Amino acid sequence: MENKYIIDSFLQAARQPLFQHRWMTAETWAELIARHYQLPEATCYSGQKLVNALSRCKWLNALIETRGVINNSICLYRNKHRPKGGKQMHCFYSAPKGETPIGDNATSNWFLKITTELLNVKVTRSNCLNLEKKNRITRTIN
Repeated sequence: MENKYIIDSFLQAARQPLFQHRWMTAETWAELIARHYQLPEATCYSGQKLVNALSRCKWLNALIETRGVINNSICLYRNKHRPKGGKQMHCFYSAPKGETPIGDNATSNWFLKITTELLNVKVTRSNCLNLEKKNRITRTIN
C-alpha cells in the first residue's frame, strides 16, 4: 500500500464534519475510512499502516506535532495513550482550521473520550463518501 494513498485518504476523511471533534484511535480511523468510503478490500489498510505512513511523511508529521494546522481546511492533532497492561494507542483528533480540542477532549484525561461510536453508523449508498480522484490536499507553507 502506497503511503501517499493512505495519507491522502486519511486527510480527506479528516475534513469530513462527521469525523471531526472526537478522539479516535488509528485503528478506528482506518475502519471508518474503509467503511464510509466503501474501499475495495485491496485498498483497505490497518491503523498501524496509517501510523507508519504518517510518521514517514516528514512535513505532515512536523505540522501535527507543532501547530496542528495542516492546510486551509483542517487542523489535526495526535496523542498517544497506553492503558495499564495494554498496547500503546495512537489517537487523532480532527477539527476545522483554527479550532483545537475543546471541553473534555482538551483535558489531561482526553483518553477517556476516545470514541468508536461512528463504527455503528450504517453506511448506505445515499450516505457513502467518495475519495477525490485528484490530490487537492496541499501543505501549508508558512
